[in-house]
Amino acid sequence: MKKSGFTLLELLAVVTIVAVIGVSATLAFSNIESETSSEELKNIYTEIQRSANLYLDLHSSDLESFIKLEQLDFKLEELMNQNYIDSKIENPVTHELISGEYYVRLYIKNDEVGSCIIDRSKNSNEAGWCIANDIGEPENCCE
Repeated sequence: MKKSGFTLLELLAVVTIVAVIGVSATLAFSNIESETSSEELKNIYTEIQRSANLYLDLHSSDLESFIKLEQLDFKLEELMNQNYIDSKIENPVTHELISGEYYVRLYIKNDEVGSCIIDRSKNSNEAGWCIANDIGEPENCCE
């Protein structure tokens, strides 16, 4: 007698294997999407800090203050208003607009110019809360 079709056990095994592969693929892709958003955010912060360096190069009065004090803070809003950066930058992780109320700090350390982005609204002290250093990471910020 010829057997046609699949047994219930064979079908169950195939469905289980397909489900495991589907769940694994979903987890892998969601992790990749999260990493991509974080990298995109680092790139945005790095671009902000490059724009701040350009701003400083083109504004001699601020450059003189920077050289004298070895540090200069200014609002991100200044870069936005003068079109150094887009005024509506979206954080790819939270999908919120990046605030023009953030401060960009340029400083000199070991004869090199460093930069970081600070949110003073989260902390009442003058130092504020560090968001990103000159490579877009929140570690060793403004040090």
